[in-house]
Amino acid sequence: MKNSDGVLKSAPAAFVFGPFRLDCRRRVLERDGTALPIYPRAFDALVTLLANRDALMSKANLLDRLWPDSTVGENSLARIVSDLRKLLGDHGDVIVTVPRQGYRFDGAVQIEAPTAPSAEARTVIAVLPFQTIGTEADPLLAFGLSDALIARLSQAEALVVRPTTAVAHYQGDAVSLINAGRALEADLVVAGHVRQQGERLRTTVQVLDVASGATVWAEQVDENGADIFRLEDAIAQRVAAAPVLRHLVFPERIRASDARAYELYLQARALISQRTTESLTRAGTLLQESVDRDPRFALGHSALAETYLLRSLASMVRGSRPAIELMPLAKAAVGEALTIAPNLPEALTISAFIGFCYDWSFRAAERSIACALQLAPANSLAHHYYAIGLSAMRRHDEALEQIRTARELDPTSTVVNVNVGMILYWAGRFDDACAQLKNVVAINPNSAFARFRFGLALDATGRFDEALACFDALIAMPESNMHGTVGRGHALARAGLSRDARRDLDRLHAMAGECYVPSSYLAEIHCALGETDHAMDLLEQTLFERPVMMISLLNNPKFRPLADNPRFRRIVGEVGLISLAQPGA
Repeated sequence: MKNSDGVLKSAPAAFVFGPFRLDCRRRVLERDGTALPIYPRAFDALVTLLANRDALMSKANLLDRLWPDSTVGENSLARIVSDLRKLLGDHGDVIVTVPRQGYRFDGAVQIEAPTAPSAEARTVIAVLPFQTIGTEADPLLAFGLSDALIARLSQAEALVVRPTTAVAHYQGDAVSLINAGRALEADLVVAGHVRQQGERLRTTVQVLDVASGATVWAEQVDENGADIFRLEDAIAQRVAAAPVLRHLVFPERIRASDARAYELYLQARALISQRTTESLTRAGTLLQESVDRDPRFALGHSALAETYLLRSLASMVRGSRPAIELMPLAKAAVGEALTIAPNLPEALTISAFIGFCYDWSFRAAERSIACALQLAPANSLAHHYYAIGLSAMRRHDEALEQIRTARELDPTSTVVNVNVGMILYWAGRFDDACAQLKNVVAINPNSAFARFRFGLALDATGRFDEALACFDALIAMPESNMHGTVGRGHALARAGLSRDARRDLDRLHAMAGECYVPSSYLAEIHCALGETDHAMDLLEQTLFERPVMMISLLNNPKFRPLADNPRFRRIVGEVGLISLAQPGA
């Protein structure tokens, strides 16, 4: 069902018109409570007409929807419409023929909204990145097709679909599908292989039951590789027709009107999942070309904004740039997306994060993220970003509820599990934070992000020897030596080893000539050394840089010695945090 901006909302549970009830989930048409015999294609035609009631559905559009995998003439469509009219009997005239154009539904319709099933009742599905066979198939496009399938399946309310971030690390791996499904705590796994044969892309897709290890469905999709829309639709429709899924309703996805623009978007999604400066920069280039080709492609603009946002996160991306350089570009791109599609959940989520972490417009950001979650309740990223914003506002219990929901949806995400620990840290629950982050490091020993946060929690508890060992291990990781040096410098200062702390400060100043070192990181060490004025000068500089960590000023234990400093209170006020903090929090 479409709203005014063209974005498809979640399908209703049922349409009711006259004496009829069309149950979308059970795929049953009833008249006065009695089920009527209806062919699957006729059922799909009626759903389409009802979902787009009062709007003209062209013959070409209906043919594409009802026969996506074959070419048929208009006579086939006419027979479907004739069958429907006979089935509806004295109400058959609600299907109106518009000569030489198409059909529309003309009648009063009531919508029965779906009731969200409990989490326990939902089927959990993991779509692993599609693999390529041979050298001709594009691995980025193969990954993008699986990402698009994740987006399509995520719209079914009876499913919990693991997000792309949860499955991305399986890209290119010769992994046991069942083991991957178990690790992802999934009931079903979808996997596929893509082979390029001349102009055609041959995709083999299978659905496996994780508990039994059995393949419950498999099929081959063979399409012209130049028609990316047809290929994606064919894959989605074949998977949705698998016996274990065919009772579900999968609304359409918003996408580009230009096939090449959409292909570029799919390739960029694969690069975004890699989360490196190089991959994000390349993804941005592809997405800019995509939206240049199709300026009305809202998802393209939203994804472009995401690349700028991620490149500004110093704690996440090596070689990040100051937020002041990249966030305005992210704001412009997401603004374009929301102008085109005001209710696009992806864009609302990105816009909310920018509001929390860059604009410091907390109330507006909270409204945006609430809207995103209303439209897409199973969006783990939205729950994750909301948790960060709530914690900044010192609503820690609510933040923990949101981040734990994000973890339920994406249980293997290192970033989500680390930020469970960070919210505990920001709430002053340092021992709980240490326990959580110790577990994350044990599971992900190569995660620099996890080690950095674990070291901060150890420092906060006064376990300086353990904290220093953690930061030394981080410094040994070439791509993470800045964060290791930041953490070690603060821990050394707190442990009374001022000379060693100043050596780390010198190292950081030297690094600043080669990469971006947020001024707030330097301020933390100067604060621990008791050099309040120098720390305040650096924090005032940080106001202009606007890094994400500025929203943690009130929660950051490293700045507790500054709590009563008038300059510090002024900075916190400029970020907008004082008026939001709950009394006594």
